[in-house]
Amino acid sequence: MINTFLSRKFVIVSMSVALFVAFILLTVQAQAQTAVPFIAINSVTQNQTVTICTTNFPSEQSFVVTMGEYGSRGITGYYITTVSSGEGGELRYTFDIPPALQGNNRIAIRLQSRQGYYSFNWFFNTTTINEHC
Repeated sequence: MINTFLSRKFVIVSMSVALFVAFILLTVQAQAQTAVPFIAINSVTQNQTVTICTTNFPSEQSFVVTMGEYGSRGITGYYITTVSSGEGGELRYTFDIPPALQGNNRIAIRLQSRQGYYSFNWFFNTTTINEHC
């Protein structure tokens, strides 16, 4: 009878510890996944290039880069290239502005991965250095 009581108590305690550990692991994983990828415009050479810096980019993912009309968030924009996020985090890229958008006052830019991560921003198509990154 005592062995049965101790066995049940052991099972209950073991299950409680296992649930607690699972909760902690899920919480840590959820916190790690809540970082929002962000791109800042670092510099622009009018009608030629734009340099961006990333923050909170996930590692080891390929991102399709598009540029489009201002207000489009880069969705259905012109394909520019595909870049790798490598170790992730803070990265710096320079892209050519496509001929079809040269002359536009403002241009949208977007980076999007197949895993569902994306970030977009826009910039004035005038020569500037913002030094955001």
